[in-house]
Amino acid sequence: MTRRQITHLQRTNADFAAAYDEAMDEAADRIEAEAWRRGLEGVAEPLIKNGQVVRDANNEPIMTRRYSDPLLVLLLKGSKPNKYHTKAGQSPAGAMPSVMEEIAADDDPPRL
Repeated sequence: MTRRQITHLQRTNADFAAAYDEAMDEAADRIEAEAWRRGLEGVAEPLIKNGQVVRDANNEPIMTRRYSDPLLVLLLKGSKPNKYHTKAGQSPAGAMPSVMEEIAADDDPPRL
């Protein structure tokens, strides 16, 4: 389907519009869950040196874990906008100037 066809169906078919909205919400939830996973659990990657995969004594690739701090910052800004979101050149009342400083100073108990 083209985008134009989808838009037409959304305007003319309430059932389609509701199902489309629900599918988009579900997709957004899945994307958000994956962003949290990548930020908290990380993604396994092979260790690369001089353009080559580094291998152990059994010739297996040595794996490292890469975490995504930018994803976590984005998710925090979305989930706690009053605490972490800043407009260009502005800080919310009482907020530290840096999101990373705010995260470091966070007094919320860690989630297990």
